[in-house]
Amino acid sequence: MNKIDISTEGICVYISSKIDSRKSLKIFIRVAFLALITRIILLSFSKENSTAYYFGLFLFPSGILMILPMLRTLLWNLYGEEYISFSTKSIAQQLSFGFFKPALKTYEHNSRIKFQFEVIREEEGVKVGFIHFYSFDKNNQPFHLFQTSAYISESDCRDIISKLQLIFSLDKNLNVEYSAN
Repeated sequence: MNKIDISTEGICVYISSKIDSRKSLKIFIRVAFLALITRIILLSFSKENSTAYYFGLFLFPSGILMILPMLRTLLWNLYGEEYISFSTKSIAQQLSFGFFKPALKTYEHNSRIKFQFEVIREEEGVKVGFIHFYSFDKNNQPFHLFQTSAYISESDCRDIISKLQLIFSLDKNLNVEYSAN
């Protein structure tokens, strides 16, 4: 389960999510070990200048090259962290992939915001998923503002929503809605 820290000082709500990398690290190590063992077996039992020999020779380096397009996902699953700051006017999101941090993204919204919890899966009886954030344009049409990147449990989602409703309730012109799938 991801580690979630939720805090507020009355003006903003802050969420810090750290990805639990144990499962991802185990899968990555098993795949790398399997590729290495397959390479050793192919090199040991095939004749030189045969197709199996060359396949074994290039299996491990090509496996590494095949992982490169998925490097962002791999780094996210091993070292990912998400920092979100909510105010009554905007939402700021900062992702961290270990040593790589993309630029801070700020999403401005009007005086109304809606949250929807999307259940992705159930882990040990706990529903986890993403929170989708919606705002409304000048014609009062809803639009998708953004969604969290890290899995959040339903109980953490309720805690976030209650803290957001608290800061939004200070301004009578603001409206917060919540729904769950």
